[in-house]
Amino acid sequence: DQIAFFSEDRDEAKLFLYTVNSGDVRELGTAEPLKKSGEISWSPDGQKLAFYATFDYGVDICIMDFGARDSVCLAENKRIEGFPSWSPDSTRLIFSAFDIESGSENIYLVNADGSGETQITASVNLDGSGKTDFETGIPFLEHMLDQIARHGMVDLAIKAVGDLHIDDHHTVEDIGITLGQAFSQAVGDKKGIMRYGHAYVPLDEALSRVVIDFSGRPGLEYAVDYPRARVGEFDIDLLHEFFQGFANHAQVTLHIDCLRGSNSHHIAETVFKAFGRAMRMALEADPAMGNQMPSTKGSL
Repeated sequence: DQIAFFSEDRDEAKLFLYTVNSGDVRELGTAEPLKKSGEISWSPDGQKLAFYATFDYGVDICIMDFGARDSVCLAENKRIEGFPSWSPDSTRLIFSAFDIESGSENIYLVNADGSGETQITASVNLDGSGKTDFETGIPFLEHMLDQIARHGMVDLAIKAVGDLHIDDHHTVEDIGITLGQAFSQAVGDKKGIMRYGHAYVPLDEALSRVVIDFSGRPGLEYAVDYPRARVGEFDIDLLHEFFQGFANHAQVTLHIDCLRGSNSHHIAETVFKAFGRAMRMALEADPAMGNQMPSTKGSL
């Protein structure tokens, strides 16, 4: 029952909120004066809106929280490359931007309140050679991510600042979400790719199978039983959260099965190696397909 909109007058823009039932219109103040309007996106819970607009210092993404009655800007010194999307619980915002200082394009996941509890940046090169650059604070997860890069022949760079003093949960999930977004943007329109990929990978007594479809329809079937709940200090159940976040935001259908195994570390490693190899197969060019979309519907 509310509509947010911009109004421009020469070199000034203002943000307003229109309440349908009452007909009231009120201006929403921002921390810095707006020079030019952009686009607006409501959070799933309807309590926040994200917008990007032009300020004196450049284009920025901002969040207006009606509960806090405040606005927070998130992307100073970055050139916005794509409109942001919300996490399902409305607590985090994901966007793509070019970092002017480092000269690299990344996917960013930040807390909607502007706090630094969980901030993730990720970049991926699909034509890579398996190079990695990780700063996550979670050694076992980095070991698994290295399997994706090495066996998928992609370059991955991931930096995370998370609430590790509590547990690894949010950081692991958010890395999956951010990496999924990065792959989605890197793959593009999917013309000419194989689309489907699969792999079986053994490691001693463990054997896992991964099948992936860049279908545009997110879904995860995860049938992996670990004999132990932890590998070192890492909660092994969090790997499910990682793959769920990836599948949802890369828009892929993903089937992961451990066929046998008695060592939790071996099982996890076969899963990530098979995932990397299946993804590598799915993203390879299909010479017979040419530049066509690998779907009879014409879109994925």
